[in-house]
Amino acid sequence: EMGCAAIGGKDSMSGTFENIDVPPTLVSFAVCTSDSRKVISPEFKEAGHTVIRIAPEYDGNGLPVFDSVKQCFDQIEGMIDSGRACAVWSVAGGGVAEGIAKMCFGNHIGFEFSRKLSDTILFKPWYGSFIVELTGEAGYGEEIIGRTMPDYRIYGEGYTMQAEALQKAWNPCSPAGSRPSLPPSSPIPM
Repeated sequence: EMGCAAIGGKDSMSGTFENIDVPPTLVSFAVCTSDSRKVISPEFKEAGHTVIRIAPEYDGNGLPVFDSVKQCFDQIEGMIDSGRACAVWSVAGGGVAEGIAKMCFGNHIGFEFSRKLSDTILFKPWYGSFIVELTGEAGYGEEIIGRTMPDYRIYGEGYTMQAEALQKAWNPCSPAGSRPSLPPSSPIPM
């Protein structure tokens, strides 16, 4: 669907070793080449920047429509080429909430949502979508979700979250006792 070949293998995950059988497993990876001057990292770079969300169309099963994904990729590549994008996060399993939190961590830059986002947008894994920190203002039709802030907090309508507390919760090297505990049915408060 993406118009490119996939290469790879799974030698280390195949077969049987002594009395251990490996279940059928699909292992996937991707590699690309790019001009290193056009590679940008995902952490927020500076306070006062506009942050947008770019998302493809999704079908009735919640899967991204591939032609729309390609358009998003082209849009992101154009923003990087022109210097408009200074940080880009590819949204995955933790949704927009995970992306915003982790983008704050790198340079201890905060974030303020410009409007209340639904739990679906905040926490659903919107594969094929991106969060982009812009060097200038958003263009016509671009979905603004907020701005970077000098204060190392995440602000939203009716809540404030210490980004440092979130960072400690996400740090895999922190002692288990320092992780906040939430009831199993509770979303992470934002």
